[in-house]
Amino acid sequence: MNPLTARSLKTRQSVAGSSSNPPSNPPPPSYSTLERDTSFKASGSTDLEKLTVKIQNELQEFYNDARSDISADLKLQAALSQSQEEIAQTHMNLRRLKVDLAAAIEDTNSKTAELKAVAEQKTSELADKEKMDPDTLIVGIDPNSAKMAELCARIAAIDDTMYYCDRALTNGTVSLDEMLKESRKLARKQFLAKAHVKKIVEGVSGQSNYCVR
Repeated sequence: MNPLTARSLKTRQSVAGSSSNPPSNPPPPSYSTLERDTSFKASGSTDLEKLTVKIQNELQEFYNDARSDISADLKLQAALSQSQEEIAQTHMNLRRLKVDLAAAIEDTNSKTAELKAVAEQKTSELADKEKMDPDTLIVGIDPNSAKMAELCARIAAIDDTMYYCDRALTNGTVSLDEMLKESRKLARKQFLAKAHVKKIVEGVSGQSNYCVR
């Protein structure tokens, strides 16, 4: 027999023999294998619960922080809105105050200009008065008044002269005889002036017919 034919025949017989025997079932798992699978499942379930709890806690903390931030932002927004209204009101008040101050400054400048003009006028008048003779400033409305002013000035001048004569005597500038001589002259002139004034007063008051001529 040909070797190739013999090999083909053996192959067919082995295939026919295997098809006639039914397939066998796999062996059942052992107890150790079941215990290991259950332990793995229980361990996996515990880790999942822990992870779930941890995630929930972190989410709760995140939500609380977010809620606090939102509440703080809302309060800040309300405060900013109120501050904005106050700033707007203050700005309006300042604008009104600016207008009032501008009017006050203008009025002050006007008053200052008026006062400056008055001051310059008074200064000019005082300068003119300094150039004037004091004796020409007193003008009587009638002859009696003019004579009264003249006599009163003479009486006052005699008083001043007698005062300085007394000082000169005290200082030894003049002698006693000279001082007495001049005092008698001045006293006589003053007496006559006072008598003249008295007559004028009596004439003005109607007690006498005296009149200055």
